[in-house]
Amino acid sequence: MNKTRREHLMNNIPNNFITRWLVDKANKKMRDSNSYGRLQKRYRCPREGFKYDYFGGIVPNDYRKFVDGKLNQEKLPPAYKRARKFSLYLRKR
Repeated sequence: MNKTRREHLMNNIPNNFITRWLVDKANKKMRDSNSYGRLQKRYRCPREGFKYDYFGGIVPNDYRKFVDGKLNQEKLPPAYKRARKFSLYLRKR
């Protein structure tokens, strides 16, 4: 049985302070060593009270993109506060 391979490095990483700090620290080391790549976090699994929108972003359940034909200017919390897990991807520079 062959499993389909995806483009991520790792997935289902718990979204907490320590794991985000480790990724940020690794990116700083990569930048300082003049590496061609960086680690990119993509947040997955919405927390309670949030859902996926049509484009894959995580938004509140009661969020409406357009109100009366104008773009909703509601302030969203940062992405890391909207997701329970994240996946790591290698972004080439």
